[in-house]
Amino acid sequence: WPDEVRADGVVGARTALNFFERPRTDALGGPDRLRAMLEELDLTFVLTGVDNLRVYGRLAPGDRIVSSVKVSLMGGTMLGGAQEVALEGSGEVVATADITLVTLQGGRPTAADSVLPEDLLESLGLLR
Repeated sequence: WPDEVRADGVVGARTALNFFERPRTDALGGPDRLRAMLEELDLTFVLTGVDNLRVYGRLAPGDRIVSSVKVSLMGGTMLGGAQEVALEGSGEVVATADITLVTLQGGRPTAADSVLPEDLLESLGLLR
């Protein structure tokens, strides 16, 4: 996969995946929070699936993008979600994908809703 935006503005698949990484990290609490959860709770997330990756848009020099992440409990250890990258301002969609994450504690799959801090569950919209 090309790891760049081509001269004609076409976004490569790897670049689209890179666009998803930081917003997903931020949705899960940000780098510092993830590091603290690992150190204090031995808790981490592993991206286990990216499905239905679609790259639609083109970018021009100076374009700014925004990304959204929606997460839901898929049952037990798994979190599922949808990610989207769009052009700031126009909202034109550049790329979308469905993601699957597994919650691990002590290196073992663990029920996400039983180990995630309550404020993170709330910010993800996962409180029942």
